[in-house]
Formats: sequence, structure tokens, C-alpha cells
Amino acid sequence: MADIPVVRLHDLTKDEFARWSSAHGYAELAQLLLFRWDPDGVANDYPISALDYHSEAQSIVLGLWMGDDREVFARRLRNNNRFAPGSFLTDESIEELWGHLTRWLPLSIFRWWHEFMVEGLRALPFHCHLIKYDPDRSVNGHYDDGSWTAISDVGREFDGIVFTMDDYLATERAHLDSLRAMAVESGATRFRVESDRSSTIGLDELLDQVRAALREEQGSGYWWSSEDLDFYVNVGYDYHVYVGSRVDCVEGLQVASGAGLHPRLGDGPSPYLTTEVAARPSLRAS
Repeated sequence: MADIPVVRLHDLTKDEFARWSSAHGYAELAQLLLFRWDPDGVANDYPISALDYHSEAQSIVLGLWMGDDREVFARRLRNNNRFAPGSFLTDESIEELWGHLTRWLPLSIFRWWHEFMVEGLRALPFHCHLIKYDPDRSVNGHYDDGSWTAISDVGREFDGIVFTMDDYLATERAHLDSLRAMAVESGATRFRVESDRSSTIGLDELLDQVRAALREEQGSGYWWSSEDLDFYVNVGYDYHVYVGSRVDCVEGLQVASGAGLHPRLGDGPSPYLTTEVAARPSLRAS
């Protein structure tokens, strides 16, 4: 991902808010308050410890959850009699802290959401590595039978045969038909693009985006998950596709095999399901 998607506080459900705030939010904000407000322990009477700011962090986070703007935020701070008056409550200092909060908050929520989502998807009982390559012709542990690896190979010869656009489209259709069957079998109808919480898409749009990713179109995504986190699709390099589901996609596997693909069930979760927030890694299946 070139940019980290913004996950807004009000995008979270009540349960998700509770999970994020207890796992990350309160402690991170308490640490931020310590270093922004009282780095030398002179601004108020508190001992120098982030734990001493935990109640203030809870109050601030709950206020933001309730829709506090900058003015309400400042008023809450100034009305907090547990702080001794000091320079950290000036308009300039509060404005600086508000700026730090508005930058920290979406990143903190996103990091938690991404980790929570990835852990849930990796824990699904069904994982399938969908490949077009003949696994019996793997080389050095990689699924690579010497055939084409991308749409840019159209027009080239492989084993003395020219790879045509019709050949490519047939393989692309096999993948999309297999994914559709697996999604339907899983009961997945709405999907998120990567870790974006701002909107969802339907199955047809998902397949359109997967098609763009298979064609390595500029700006296309490479992984999607169902709204309920019980299904995912990852598109890797060299036409490797990974699928996970809450159910054993028996019918989907039959569609894939019937279309000439080689679905593998022993490769585990997708290697792209990582808690590292980064661009698609250059991986080859192994």
C-alpha cells in the first residue's frame, strides 16, 4: 500500500473501540501525554510515569469517541483539577497537543485494526493457494513450470507455442470463476479493500478489482477481506492467488480443478497476511 488508509474513531463499533482503547489507545496516549506535557516532571505534581496519565488518557479518548472538537478538548483539560496550572495549558500548547492527537489517533487505530484483522484471517480454518502452474514441475521449491507469469507475456513463445490473449483470458476467467464460487459458498457478499474501513464493495466489484490486480494494473490493490472477516483474497506476483474462508470450499475447489487450476490446501495462510503495514512484498510461492 502506498498510503496507510485512515481509520476514523467513529468507524469502530462499540466492541472494536473497547478492544482498541484497552489494547493500544490508553497506553499510547498516556505515553504521548507524558512526553508532550511533562518531559521533566515539572509541569505538575505527578510522579514521572506514563501510568500516572492513564486516567487522563481514558478521559480524552472517551471524549473523542463522544465527538469532542478542539474547543471541548481544551475545556476538558482546563477543567481537570488534577493538573497544576502550567505552561502546558496555554492555547499554543493545547493546539500543539491537539495536532499530535489528530495525527496519532487514526494511525493508532489503523495499526490495531490491521493486526486484529490479519490475526483473524490467519486463524480461518480453510486456506487455499490457487495456482495455474503444474505443481509436479516445481523448481527449487517454487511453483514455476516455465510458462507465462503475467499478461505482459502475451505474444511470447513458451515451449515453442505462442501465448495469446485468448490463452490469457481463459486462465483469468478460471481464477475469477473459482473465486466467485468460493465467495458464494462462504456466504461472503460485502468486502473491504485491504484494511480500509471507510467503505465496502460487492462481489462483482471485488472480481473487477481482482481482475485488475491479476493484470498488474497501476494502482490496483492486492488483498480483500469480507466485511465479517470470514473470507479473504490475496493476489500475489507471478499469478499466485490465495484464498481463505470460514468453510471448506468444496464446490469452489471443484470449479478450480475443473477449470484447469491446481488448488493447494497444504500451504497455510497467505504469505501476504502480515501485520507489517507495507507495500505488496515480492514473494514467490514456496
